[in-house]
Amino acid sequence: MVYSAHAAQHHYHFQLGEFDNIDQKTKTITLAALYDESGHTILPERHVHYDHLVIAIGSISNDFNTPGVKENCYFLDSTQQAQRFQHSLLDGFTRLHQDDNQQQALNIAIVGGGATGVELSAELYHVSNLLKLYGLTNMSPKRLHIHLIEAGPRILPALPERIASSAKRELLKLGVHVREHTQVKEATKYGFITKDDEQIEADIMVWAAGVKALILLKIWGFLSLLLIIKFG
Repeated sequence: MVYSAHAAQHHYHFQLGEFDNIDQKTKTITLAALYDESGHTILPERHVHYDHLVIAIGSISNDFNTPGVKENCYFLDSTQQAQRFQHSLLDGFTRLHQDDNQQQALNIAIVGGGATGVELSAELYHVSNLLKLYGLTNMSPKRLHIHLIEAGPRILPALPERIASSAKRELLKLGVHVREHTQVKEATKYGFITKDDEQIEADIMVWAAGVKALILLKIWGFLSLLLIIKFG
């Protein structure tokens, strides 16, 4: 209903359905039939004609085939993945709160100095401040060590250098260890290993180093093409 209302207000037509097939010759896409929980048909199979087609089905994290990343890192592509990261984070905060050793810290390493990595680094420090309101009085930003790792020469490469430099200064004030010119070659259960064989120890590792879009097209009903578009 939300999309239908938005479509009516902005002069486009919205159809609910699952993309099932494409016929490039007739410029037609097929939407699969839609069923309710009892198996009754809500909408039949439909054919939509187009002049120009834009496919925007989302993206997934690009690990660049870096060894150990899939097995040891958290991704933030979906709600389920974000919830897994949240649970691990809360477990780490709880462990520190119960630990009388005030020198113990939670080490978090984030690979990717784009918008996601930068914003997450800053928000984690704000969260550590708010935890006292929920009874975790032993937690503080001083017990949170964050490494933001960027392979390129600076964070926020898509933005003007002036903005990137300002963001870096703010992160440093918060206590984030900004690691530019640092390429990760492997992830282990203990942390990241850089191209220079330095180990960056971490209790929690997040991979936010870019995305790739996967597009599955069925042509003429029998040919499937997997187009992988990589974004750095």
